[in-house]
This record gives sequence, C-alpha cells and structure tokens, in this order.
Amino acid sequence: MGGAHKLAAEKYTTVLEIDSLNAEALYRRAFSKAKLDDFESAAKDYQKVAKLGYRLADCYYNLGIIYMIPFQNLEKAHYYLKKGYELNPTVDNKGLMELAEEELIKAKKKW
Repeated sequence: MGGAHKLAAEKYTTVLEIDSLNAEALYRRAFSKAKLDDFESAAKDYQKVAKLGYRLADCYYNLGIIYMIPFQNLEKAHYYLKKGYELNPTVDNKGLMELAEEELIKAKKKW
C-alpha cells in the first residue's frame, strides 16, 4: 500500500512542477504524504491548499488530525478542527473538535 502512495505523491509532485497552483494535485499529494507518515510535508501541503480556498473543511479537518495525533499539539488541533466544523458541522467533526478541546483543558490543568 505504501508503494502506491509513494508513487502517487511522486506523480502529483510532477503535476505541481508544471502547475504549482493545481489545488487538487496538492490536496491529493498531501493525502498521500500523510499515508506515508510524512506529516510535516502533508501539513504544509494542506495549508497551501487551504490558502487556495480548495476543500477548506477537509483541509482543516486533516490538519486537525495531524496536529492532534502525530504532532500532539492540542491547541492547533482544536483550532483546525473547529474551523473545519464551522465549515462542515458534521457529527464526526464535532466529536473530534470536542475531544481536542477536552484534552486541551486536561493538559492546561496539569500546567
């Protein structure tokens, strides 16, 4: 499975060398990079996609997940999950946003 995501990331990179503002290619490369556990690159790509205004709710949701789990930055996770929820108020988004908020409160109490 990792080989398919690696190949996809490489192909989307080739597309982006030709058209650096291709938001769909950038979004799909971010997804592939996340599947390869390259969360730094994935987060950067999702942020670029969001700046282009493409699939905002999905970008914020994915950034929230990246900041919540691999980066363990609850403040940023909550920020992005909340933004994603505001754009697309689904049950899944709300649950993750609330979980990030609860964990953030617990962490602040420990300080």
